[in-house]
Amino acid sequence: MTNDVSVPTGYIASHSEWARRLASTQGPDWLVAFESAGCLIEYWAPRVPDTQEPHDRDEVYVITAGDADFAMGGSVRSVTAGDLIFVPARIPHRFVRLGADLAMWVVFFGQPG
Repeated sequence: MTNDVSVPTGYIASHSEWARRLASTQGPDWLVAFESAGCLIEYWAPRVPDTQEPHDRDEVYVITAGDADFAMGGSVRSVTAGDLIFVPARIPHRFVRLGADLAMWVVFFGQPG
């Protein structure tokens, strides 16, 4: 009998490494860091007003640098490095004030829809 189950090798991503990668691009203000089995992780350092629309998957933000004000569910809260934000699918939300050095990990999970 053989074992066909592959063992993941793991993954470590540092804020400083991804900040350097993003700074060296001419494209959007985010990069995909990982995607597998219904999980998408992006590194995002927004530099323009946040115009995002509600997403069709649950979402977690982990603030790695800077500060901002975050609007969701009719309230606005200040967030800073080290804070975690959970947003259920289809809930309107956005960053309404962006600190100059704001950066974060964004994790989308679950099946779309």
